[in-house]
Amino acid sequence: HGADATISLIRVDDTSSYGVCVRAGTRIVDFVEKPVPGTLPGQDTVNAGTYVVERDAILAFPEGPLSFERDVFPGILAGGGHVEGVVWDGVWADLGTPSRYLFGHRLVLDGAMDWPTPEGLVDHGGGVRVHPRASVAASARLHGPVVVLADAQVGDEVDLGPHVVLGPDVRVGAGATVRRSVVLAGARIGADVSVRDSILGQRVTVGDHAGPLVDVVAGDDVSMAPSTSVDEGARVGA
Repeated sequence: HGADATISLIRVDDTSSYGVCVRAGTRIVDFVEKPVPGTLPGQDTVNAGTYVVERDAILAFPEGPLSFERDVFPGILAGGGHVEGVVWDGVWADLGTPSRYLFGHRLVLDGAMDWPTPEGLVDHGGGVRVHPRASVAASARLHGPVVVLADAQVGDEVDLGPHVVLGPDVRVGAGATVRRSVVLAGARIGADVSVRDSILGQRVTVGDHAGPLVDVVAGDDVSMAPSTSVDEGARVGA
C-alpha cells in the first residue's frame, strides 16, 4: 500500500476502554480514545500492538522519547502521511489491568494460543506442569492447568489450582489454597493462607493464617504479618 506505517488491528465488542482506529476502507484516518458506546458506528478496531514503520517516518521526529500511540501515528496523519490498518483475527488479550492480566494467563494455560513454554517442565497430565527442580509434597492437590517453575516448594495439604502460575523459588506453606492467581519469583505464602484471583509480586511474604487474599494485588517486597486480615480487592504496595 505504500504506507508510512501499518498497524495490526483487532475487533472488540466494547470500544469504550480502548483507543479506536477509525478507518476508511483499510486506511486509518483518525484515532479516537475511549469513545462513548454508539458514537462511532461501524468502527470496532483497536490497536493490537504490532507495527511496521518506515524508517523515514521515525526519522521525521526529533530525537528523544516517543510514544507510538500519542506521537508517531497521530503525527504521521497530521503531516498527511499514510497509516494502514490490517485486521487480525487471532487470539488477543489486553493485559493492562490486574483482571485482564490474570485473564491473559488463563488463555495461555488453557491452550488458547501458542506461547513460549519454560524449558524443562514435566507434564503430569490434566494440565499440571512442574519443573523437575520444584518440590511438591505428596499430599498436595494440584488441579490443572497449573505451572510450577524451578525451585518452587509446595507444602503438605496445599490445594493448588486451577489457573495458577508459581514462579521460581516460590514457597507455599502447609494447608494453603491458591486458585486463579499468579505468584511471582521468590514469594512466600504462609501456612493456611487462602489466595484467590490475586497477583503477588516478587518476594512478597504472606504470613501464616493471613488473609484471605481475594482479588488482591501485592507489589514486589510487600510483607503481610501472620494473621493479618486483608480487604477484598486490596492493592498493597502496587
